[in-house]
Amino acid sequence: LWLLGPLGQADEALREVELLLQLDPLSIDLRHTYLMVLVFARRYEAAIAQATLILQLMPQSYAGYFFRSLAYEALGDDARAIAGGMSARGTAWLLLPKGTLARHGVD
Repeated sequence: LWLLGPLGQADEALREVELLLQLDPLSIDLRHTYLMVLVFARRYEAAIAQATLILQLMPQSYAGYFFRSLAYEALGDDARAIAGGMSARGTAWLLLPKGTLARHGVD
């Protein structure tokens, strides 16, 4: 299902995941899928909100930190992207574009 996003069928993927979430709104796996599809669909504000919800339900979610960092970076909020990535135990920020990191003195 999440593969529809990168294949340019993000709207269809969003509809499918939203239907599944109606059946199981507390499923972390579905919420992670929804988060990924939101990022692929370039719906960054919604992705940030979804990631924040995931992190409230599951504070150790690497995907929550990672995709929220990507969404912040896409919106040009480099400081939050880096800070959020570092919150993921110092690993997610390594996957942000080097230009974003360099602008903020992160090697």
